[in-house]
Amino acid sequence: MTVEQGAFGVAEAPGAPLAPPHRWTDTSPHPWRRYFARSLDLAFLALPCLLVLLYLLGVGLALTVPDRALQVARSLDEEWIPFLAYSLFVPATIPVLALMVGLTGGSIGKWVFGIKVLREDGRPLGFRRALVRELDVWVRGYGVVVPLVSIITMPMSYFRLTEKGKTVWDARQRNLILHRPWGPRDQAIALAVVGAMIVLSIAMRARDLAGR
Repeated sequence: MTVEQGAFGVAEAPGAPLAPPHRWTDTSPHPWRRYFARSLDLAFLALPCLLVLLYLLGVGLALTVPDRALQVARSLDEEWIPFLAYSLFVPATIPVLALMVGLTGGSIGKWVFGIKVLREDGRPLGFRRALVRELDVWVRGYGVVVPLVSIITMPMSYFRLTEKGKTVWDARQRNLILHRPWGPRDQAIALAVVGAMIVLSIAMRARDLAGR
C-alpha cells in the first residue's frame, strides 16, 4: 500500500480521511468563541471591504449609466448613509472571508479564538463552498442584517449550535469544525483582543457624540 503525505503533514493511505491538525482536537460547540471570532473579522474587514464595494459600485454606475449615477449620489441623504453602511457591512466581507476560510480553514478572528472550518475529510472547503457557507451565515445567521429579523435568527442559531453541536449551514455542508484547546496564553490573547474592541468601540462612540 502506498502512503501519501496529508495536508497537515500526516502520512496516510490514498483516499483516507485526513487526521486533524496538531492541537485542533476539540469538536464540542463553542458559540461565544465563534461569535467573537466573527465580530473580530468584521471589525478588521468590514470598513475596507465596504469602501471597496461602494467604490466598485460607483465606478460601475459611472461607466454604464453616468446620468443615473449622479442622480443616485445626489439622492443619498446623510441620514441614509449610516443605514446603507449598516446593511452592507456584512455582505461586503463575504468574498474576502470565503477566500480566507476556503483556502486556509480560518480567518483573523478564527485564528485568535482557535477555530477551523474544514471538510469532513480534513481538507479546506475551497472558495466556492466557503462562499456558499458565508452567504448562508448572512441569511440564516444575520437575517440579512435586518434588525427585526436578526433578533430572531441569531438566538435560533445559538440554540441550534448548543443543542445539536452544529449550525444549520455547517450541518448542510457536513463541515468539520475544530477548536484549539485553550491554555492561559490563548485566553489572555482573546481577552486582550475583546478588551481592545470594547475600548475602541467606546472611543469611537464618544468621538461621534463629541462631534455633534
